[in-house]
Amino acid sequence: MDAIGVDEAAGLLGVSDRQVRRLIDRGDIAASRFGGSWAIDRESVYRYRDLRPNRGRPLSPDGAWRAVLHAEVRSLGEANQLAIAGRRRADRLEARLPPGRIDALIADRRVVESGVGAAARLGAAVDVRPPFQIYVRESDWGDIEREYRIDRAHSEPNVVIRVAADEALDGLERLPVRSCWSTSSPSENIAWPASS
Repeated sequence: MDAIGVDEAAGLLGVSDRQVRRLIDRGDIAASRFGGSWAIDRESVYRYRDLRPNRGRPLSPDGAWRAVLHAEVRSLGEANQLAIAGRRRADRLEARLPPGRIDALIADRRVVESGVGAAARLGAAVDVRPPFQIYVRESDWGDIEREYRIDRAHSEPNVVIRVAADEALDGLERLPVRSCWSTSSPSENIAWPASS
């Protein structure tokens, strides 16, 4: 992790030190506390800056899910806008699990794969590398965390886990291919599939 302080993060985002601490508390940017200081992951600050919503009220979790599941995304720009609009659809956690367990986690029936990895499994020509992205129902999260020995305190995450309300994921086994892009990084090299 390339660590920066609160002052530098505030400067990069154009916000106050207090707002940076709020973003840390909400999990919008990754940080570790060392004594009285924060070590903030520079990449998470850039990611937040790239996906920062416009001013105004964000979509409710239900509205965000409707936007994600029914989107007709045709470009990376549209995917980026969808990611911004739908960013409050679930709690976002960065974590690490033993690399040999990633495939088993992704195959677990309680997990819905997302992001570039899901798009690749659905036929998109993308470069897949960690962190992998998944959705988990709130009621399943504690069991999954224990079973897969997921470490949320690790400084080098290899999985992004979005913990969503149970009803948001009911009946959903996978995201439509064009919705997978809403959790991809804006800088990913993506070749768009012909159909969803």
